[in-house]
Order: sequence, then C-alpha cells, then structure tokens
Amino acid sequence: LKIEQEEILDAVYSLGDFYSKDYNYIMLSVGSMEGKRSWAQEDDEKWPELVEAILSGRPNTRFFLNDFTNKMSSLRAKPYVHVINTDSMRKLGAYISLSDYFIGPDSGPMHMAGALGIKSTVMFGSIPPEARINYYPTHSSVSLKQLPCIGCWYKSCPYDIKCMRDLTAKLVFSSVMKNMASKR
Repeated sequence: LKIEQEEILDAVYSLGDFYSKDYNYIMLSVGSMEGKRSWAQEDDEKWPELVEAILSGRPNTRFFLNDFTNKMSSLRAKPYVHVINTDSMRKLGAYISLSDYFIGPDSGPMHMAGALGIKSTVMFGSIPPEARINYYPTHSSVSLKQLPCIGCWYKSCPYDIKCMRDLTAKLVFSSVMKNMASKR
C-alpha cells in the first residue's frame, strides 16, 4: 500500500489545528464489519478506559477515531479525539499513515496499518492471531488464549463472544505499552 503525498496533505489539511508535530497520534479503529471480531461495542467503558490509561502515561497523545459504527459517543466528545469520517479506504489510509500507532480488532484497517508499517496492537477473539498478523512485524496481538473455544473462526458462538467481551482495557493497555516499547 502506498499513500500518495497529496492524500497525506489532504488529511493534514482536514485535521486543521488538531494535527501538530507536538503530539503522538494513535489511530483507534473500534470495529470490524464482522461484529464477532469487534471489541467493546455500544459505547461501553472499555475504549474510554483504554484511552485514559494511555493518556495517564503519555499525555502528549491525541487520537484519531475510526468509528464507522457511530457508537462511541463518549469518545467522540473528547477534545483529544478527532473522528475520522470517511468511507474512502484511501483517505483512511492517509490518516493511518499520519498515526504513530494503531489499536483495533482484526479488520481491514488493521491490514492497512500493517502494509504501511505502523506499529499496532490488534485484538483477537475467534480467529488465531497467527493467521492474520504473521506478515506484519510491527503488529502484536492481544487475546484470551486460555479459552477452550479459541480458534472457532466463524462458527456460531454459544458463549456470547466471550473471547472479545472478556478482553479488558487493562489487558489491551498492557499489550499496547509493551509493543510501543519494543524495538520492532
């Protein structure tokens, strides 16, 4: 994937004063087209808790929010969050390229971050991480590997998607901090 300079400049221009070299930027991609692969839906506290944990250790951080689900109203209202409103994959790629880090579930934007070489923490549930991120040395995964049903792929879930539902913000935060500190 190659994002053209003009596309990046358009993204910077659309961000206005929000974008500054004084900050680190993290792209939060809150969902997947496949609900089973999404983490913390319906504006629950997991995403805000994760964001607050990151800010407590890295106050010079701002966030791009890819919330195509329109379900993260509490994050949308924060002054350190800029909502990315685009249905263009090229524009989304430009915003990802402006990011220092990516956090999200197994999804198309996760693959874009990998292709662009952006360090990432990716949440996995029913799909083994090795199946999706082996080609991205910048990516680390976080999952509940101890669950006996892990690896069910797209089968119907009798456990109400426990593999994603029980991933805590604390566990995701720990993975993010570990990967950010790595020398990859």
